[in-house]
Amino acid sequence: MPHKTAILEMLDWVDKNTEEIGAVNTVASTRGGLVGYNTDGEGAIRALRSYGFEPNNKRILVLGAGGAAKALVHRLSGENNTIRILNRTLDKARLIANNATGPGRVSYEELTKSNLEKGVNNANLLVNVIQIQTSTLISQLKIPVNRLKDTCWIFDLAYDKPAEPVPIGRGTISPLEMLLHQAALSSRSG
Repeated sequence: MPHKTAILEMLDWVDKNTEEIGAVNTVASTRGGLVGYNTDGEGAIRALRSYGFEPNNKRILVLGAGGAAKALVHRLSGENNTIRILNRTLDKARLIANNATGPGRVSYEELTKSNLEKGVNNANLLVNVIQIQTSTLISQLKIPVNRLKDTCWIFDLAYDKPAEPVPIGRGTISPLEMLLHQAALSSRSG
């Protein structure tokens, strides 16, 4: 991060999954050259399941449209989920939605206070892949916590600083769990 898409042009080959996603998080040096893989989506699925959340036929709200969002939406759409992406830049969110290949339905909207409130109240899972942690975002947008339903799981991937308590949510999934699963998958790549 933040070069998950820029590195594509420097690689000799990428696997089919990575090509569909358009982002790389693992590079292996092989006899054939540099090979790119993406373990974000599968790492996330394994992390969710390790917490007891089964990501199939669910309503999922994704905040952000960077490289990790591409991989997560790609993988989660394969589980027949209904996914809504909220992002400041609609073109990026539209591109991810249009490139989703699974049977799930993917839509997008601008990340606003109103859309976030509505999205959280309709979601089984909130996946935050922006650099601002969920609790900080809710505070910055001045969303009263009592206006948000306490029914969805929170998967906050902003792991650059200690996790802040999220005032809502049935359960919180640690981003470190995803990193653990990504590392295991990365060690098998190449």
